[in-house]
Amino acid sequence: MDRRRSGVLLHLSALGQGALGAPARQFLDWLSAAGFSVWQILPVGPTGADGSPYWVSSDYAGNPNFIDRSASPPPSDHGYATFREREAHWLDDYALFVALRAARWGASWQQWPEPL
Repeated sequence: MDRRRSGVLLHLSALGQGALGAPARQFLDWLSAAGFSVWQILPVGPTGADGSPYWVSSDYAGNPNFIDRSASPPPSDHGYATFREREAHWLDDYALFVALRAARWGASWQQWPEPL
């Protein structure tokens, strides 16, 4: 922080589906050409029905809508296994939560039957 900087606040959702691919690179090129050096974003977790980035279902998971599936090579079996092992402290419970929420048609967990 040895110099003044200028920046822009723009959430990834403003760049559309696959925002972490070509749309982000194009926006970064524009920022740089315009003389900006900071890009501030809002939280990027998976949102609920209201789409608010401040009400996410996980502090660890990212919103899959931001992944540019056309630019990303499919993960290798080894990479996926390594990811699962490294992130097991949250991933298994989150995957169960997402599956249960889908099975309950998106209902809030407070509305699920007691055993769940």
